[in-house]
Amino acid sequence: MTSESSSKSSKREPLVLELSSLEKVVEELDIEPIINNKNDRTKIMKDEQVKFFTETFIADEKNLVSDATFSKAYGEYQKIIDACEIEEFSCNSTEPSSKQDGDKQELTDCKAQAMDILDGANVPEKTGLDKLVPYHLFNCINPDILIKINEAEFGVHRPLLKLYTSFFEEAVADMDECIVTLPENKVKMEIFQAIYSWMLHESDDALNFIDRKNIANVFVAAKFLKIQELVATCKTILECKDLFNEMTAFSLLMEAYNVDDTEMQILMLPRIQSVFLHIVSSSLFVNLPIEVVLKLIGSDYIQVHSELEVFYSAIRWLLHDWPTRSYHANRVMNQIRFALLKPSQLIDLKRCPDSPMIKFITNGKDILKLIDDGIALSVKMESYGGSPDMLKEECEKLGLRIPSQRCWFEDSMQHQTYEEFIQSLETIRRQHHYS
Repeated sequence: MTSESSSKSSKREPLVLELSSLEKVVEELDIEPIINNKNDRTKIMKDEQVKFFTETFIADEKNLVSDATFSKAYGEYQKIIDACEIEEFSCNSTEPSSKQDGDKQELTDCKAQAMDILDGANVPEKTGLDKLVPYHLFNCINPDILIKINEAEFGVHRPLLKLYTSFFEEAVADMDECIVTLPENKVKMEIFQAIYSWMLHESDDALNFIDRKNIANVFVAAKFLKIQELVATCKTILECKDLFNEMTAFSLLMEAYNVDDTEMQILMLPRIQSVFLHIVSSSLFVNLPIEVVLKLIGSDYIQVHSELEVFYSAIRWLLHDWPTRSYHANRVMNQIRFALLKPSQLIDLKRCPDSPMIKFITNGKDILKLIDDGIALSVKMESYGGSPDMLKEECEKLGLRIPSQRCWFEDSMQHQTYEEFIQSLETIRRQHHYS
């Protein structure tokens, strides 16, 4: 036998096997075969095999009494069709293209006839993936990763997480069980669930899971989980001044401090301008942690009438709990830009006859040097105010740094004493009903 005939023989063998399976279907359907001799059947050409089953199948259509029997018969028929297509229309075929086209058309007609029968069989419609996949994802069916935060657990699907971050692939790489424990100080369970819901929804709907109350924690968690798209979304929201005005910016600054997120603090601090004195007037200010106080009184953006108001604000915070806060006096006073005051005002601060406690603070060795340097620089600024280059040169000689300006109110209201400043704060507090 030649290699060519051997090849053809090997190709036909699956068809004989398929017809062997087909015989069972024909018996089950109680169809009278056109050819009863099994040996003769093996000699029939492939196109005749297809024709045999198609004609028999169609001729006895009325005998199809169940969907299960119908599906089984159609499945066997489809196997033969597919096998014939592979053999007849392979790229190695040497038959004329016209014959190939004719055979292909005949097979197509057979399929069409079979589908006509299928249309009348009331076959139930297959549920599409567009319904199944979201259903499983939204309902957390068969999750393959378990998120554990403190004592709470939440099942999730790895393929969805992989679309947004590589964090979880790295986290479970060396684990036998796919359980990922997250630190609660970085990711709270309700925040993780909000982020997972954000992943599940389309763009507009996803934003419903980020709001004013949780954005600080979402931002921190997104950075920890390396979800860059969500980080960018949070930044865009935080940068929107229409969403976060001065007071809400201060509130968010406090949240950023509580979650130890410096980036968010930097974003919010420039928003706090004209509300600075409002914040100072409230009981909240005197209870602020030292780090937040330093950021506020050290900001270029706070709006005041003079640097004296910033100085008095610092004094108010220190005196609220002097025994404990005296340790921070030097750090706090280093944020005051004494050179922005007039030399006469600075001399009054050193004397301060109306407030012995303020005099006690300002006459400390380190703070006294700050005031003296401020006097020297203030004199230079008055003398060379119209010549910035000369002022810079003189300051470099003395080792003094020219301070940045604050955001000044346009009116010229001045507080001469600490008591006057406290009275003005009380007026603000009553007008705006601050606690």
